[in-house]
Amino acid sequence: MKHPKSLFRGLAGLAVCCAAPSFAIPLVFDFAGSVQTQAHFDALTGIRTFDDAAVGQVFTAQLVIDTDRFVPGTVTDNFSFRDLFIPTGIGGTSPWMSSLSIGGNAIDVGIYDLNYAYVELQDTKNPAVGDSLLVVARSDLSGPLGVTNSSLLQLVAFETYSAGQALPGYIDLDLPFDMDSLLTVALPNLRLGYGTSSFDCQAVNLCFFAASDSTDFLVTSVTRSVRGATDVPEPGTFGLFAGAMLGMWIFARRRPALTSDSARIRKMH
Repeated sequence: MKHPKSLFRGLAGLAVCCAAPSFAIPLVFDFAGSVQTQAHFDALTGIRTFDDAAVGQVFTAQLVIDTDRFVPGTVTDNFSFRDLFIPTGIGGTSPWMSSLSIGGNAIDVGIYDLNYAYVELQDTKNPAVGDSLLVVARSDLSGPLGVTNSSLLQLVAFETYSAGQALPGYIDLDLPFDMDSLLTVALPNLRLGYGTSSFDCQAVNLCFFAASDSTDFLVTSVTRSVRGATDVPEPGTFGLFAGAMLGMWIFARRRPALTSDSARIRKMH
């Protein structure tokens, strides 16, 4: 007589497990500040041309990265610093999205078919150099011969060398670091950059850098937050499981009475 209840509890647990929503945790960076520089570089001539028209204009930007898409990072130990590199995979839906506005005008941020991102932290061993944090979101346009266009949005924070002494390090790779730490890690001297590049592909795996446009921003305000759940279970799913559990509960309640009635019937015969 305990079996129906055990079965009910098992199915109830399975129902809760299957009906539970899966959540992705997007980390949202909101930036504001002003344009520092804008430049165009022609690789053929080697000439870099600066455009001062947008310098000083107010900008706003947002970068949203899906923290669940990053794989465990790897640490490289060099002579002057240790480096932690945490990438996402390439393929499927983009692990990031962004928006950018300069002087109140929306800028079309190029997002192509190959999208990935990475976080890189450097824990310096050189007392004359500060630690740094780099977050990069990149998108590439693939063609029959290779990547033809690319866009890049990156933020970099770093310590400065001041008065003959290095500032206290804020990146310590002796301590564990995961993507959730991006919500609270220090962001000194924060800079933001956006750029696009074009490539001249003459054959498979034979592509040459052709030109680039870049904009550097001075960030005066940054906020970090976690966007809410992105996946909500359909009401029909909950209704299906609720009905199944109710039926099992009724069956478990009635089973002892049915067994007792069957015993009485056998005695009468």
